[in-house]
Amino acid sequence: MMDYKFLEVLDSPSVLDLGKEIDLESVDLDKVDEPLFDNKDQDSESVDNVSNSESIQENDDMPVRYIETRNSSLEGDIHPITGVPFERVEVIDQDGEKVSGVFPRFESCCDVTLPTENLGDSDSKQFRICNEKLCEEFESGKLDCSKFSDRQLDQIKNGDKPEGFTWHHHQETGKMQLIDTETHDKTGHTGGKSVWGGGQDAR
Repeated sequence: MMDYKFLEVLDSPSVLDLGKEIDLESVDLDKVDEPLFDNKDQDSESVDNVSNSESIQENDDMPVRYIETRNSSLEGDIHPITGVPFERVEVIDQDGEKVSGVFPRFESCCDVTLPTENLGDSDSKQFRICNEKLCEEFESGKLDCSKFSDRQLDQIKNGDKPEGFTWHHHQETGKMQLIDTETHDKTGHTGGKSVWGGGQDAR
């Protein structure tokens, strides 16, 4: 029979009752001091979550600088000719500052991301990189080929930009979108080149 005298020093009746319900024969005394759970992974995950939260909080605390963008008067509206919607968004510019501006929301046939080391390159070099990534998307089967003609698909397979399309510098750092050329040209806007790509000096 188990000796319960050691439990009488506890002030909590609920703890005493709990102790009396323990079946001593079912307890492995060699493992009494072992932790109930392995918190190693959980602790690591918690640290990561805290780190991410601090990063997000730090980004949220950054002051916002408002920049003038083309057709900013269309905020919350659509372009009168192309029907492309315009919206105000906050992004990080090439100096690491948070800026707010009004940008178009184009319909993209393919999104690719430029490597960090190529963000300030000329348009021609960036477009070559985009064409290579577009070809990779096609070869991997990820590209929606229904949006292109057979001729355009041949151009993509050859590593060329498909005719009738333009690479658009999205306002998010390094993001490039393949969109209809006519829609792009008729929709006056400020592109990502001015935000994170070095502006006209890097054309």
